[in-house]
Amino acid sequence: MKYPTVVTILCTLFFLNFSNDCPECVTSDTFLLSTEETVLRDELRRELVADQLVGNHEGVKIEFEFHDLFINEVIPTGGLMAKYQSLLRMHGIEAGPQRQVLISPSGKIEIGDYDDWGQLLGAPIRLGKAVASAK
Repeated sequence: MKYPTVVTILCTLFFLNFSNDCPECVTSDTFLLSTEETVLRDELRRELVADQLVGNHEGVKIEFEFHDLFINEVIPTGGLMAKYQSLLRMHGIEAGPQRQVLISPSGKIEIGDYDDWGQLLGAPIRLGKAVASAK
């Protein structure tokens, strides 16, 4: 999308005007992250870097395929696959044949089902009390 939508502009203005009153809100590109999304993003990033699966400011793409989990197109070895499957389940993210978790270098996290061309199918899955889950 070339131009921001009205909702994007309003959300950005709200955040800029009331950011001191809403410390749990974090901007990420064009939308606000809930506290739960921020916690998941930070926890995933910390663990992935500690396990040397990604660099500090590298984008992350976690894909589910049957019982396997791919992190940036690599299957984690040993108990790491179970570790990340468990971590995602703890945050309410269940495996699905097209389910992906994307974390951009800028800090945006997006969870949803994607087709073979990387297009989001339906609405993204949002975590937290302020946004509805896609079910």
